[in-house]
Formats: sequence, C-alpha cells, structure tokens
Amino acid sequence: MMQPRFLLSIRRGALAGCVLASAFAAFAQPPAPGATQAPTVTSPEVRTDRRVTFRVLAPSAQKVELRSPGDIPGVGGRGVAPPQLAKGSDGVWEATFGPLPAGAYRYVFAVDGVIVVDARNPRTSQTNTTVYSLAVVPGSDIFDTRNVPHGAVAAVHYNSSALGGIRRMHVYTPPGYET
Repeated sequence: MMQPRFLLSIRRGALAGCVLASAFAAFAQPPAPGATQAPTVTSPEVRTDRRVTFRVLAPSAQKVELRSPGDIPGVGGRGVAPPQLAKGSDGVWEATFGPLPAGAYRYVFAVDGVIVVDARNPRTSQTNTTVYSLAVVPGSDIFDTRNVPHGAVAAVHYNSSALGGIRRMHVYTPPGYET
C-alpha cells in the first residue's frame, strides 16, 4: 500500500531531527580526561597605568606582528617596522606598549604574514577596505561614554548617478528625533 507523501515527509523530517540531535549531543560532551584546554586569552588588556597588552593565540605561528595605521605611538606608520610579539610556552603571543595617551587605537595582527583582527576583542573600526580591532584607553573626553542622551547613526546606501554605483553615507539624528 502506498503511503501519502506527507507521511513520508514527516518520517524523513523526524529521521533528520534524530540525526542532528545525536550529532549535537556528540559536540556537547565534556572534554576527555587529560585533554588539554586552550589558555584563556584576554586582549587587549588595558591597565590602570595606561599600558596596553595585546595577545593572540597562535601556537603554530612562526612570527606575529602588531600592525597599526599609525595610531599607536611606535607601531606602524611610514618607515616604522611593525613590532614582533613574543611567544609564550602556551602558544600565546603578546606585547605591551605604553603608557599610551587616552584615546582609541586601531590595530591588527600579522600572523605569519596573514592579517587578522583580534578575535578576543569585540570592538572594531571599519574603513571602506579594512577592518581593524580597536583598543580604547580611558580618560579622553571624546571617547569616554557619558550618561547623556545619545542620538543615532544610520548607514544609508544610495545609488549615485554621478559616480555610477551604490554608495554609503552615515546620517546622524539627534536624541528623540525619530520618536
């Protein structure tokens, strides 16, 4: 006897659900006894004396550099060789700079020549061609967040007939404007 198509679909869906559930259960298992845990990496670490430590976990890397478009004094810019980070026995590379003046500093890592953002840092700064990680040293009237009403910034894309393509602009609206 032929079964209706919807019953076959239900059975296939249930089977797929069982397969997925068993796959997720395998990932949810605790680590095996004696398994090594990757070290906890905090980056960037901004200290109270305004020194900043940058870290990245790259145990197989041969060379790690800190690069900046000239924001961090002594790091990057024209004619300045990027500093190399020192590798620890746990595979964590690190370097400390400063004390730095209060402000925001853009940076990336070059891991064996491959440019990567800091995976442990949620703050980023974007240009049209590059994404940088952002380290903020507190104490700046410009960058420190204050408990005041804030407006909104929206990224708006539009078609530019003069430039012959899609362009992006940012529009600021003051607090309460959209209500």
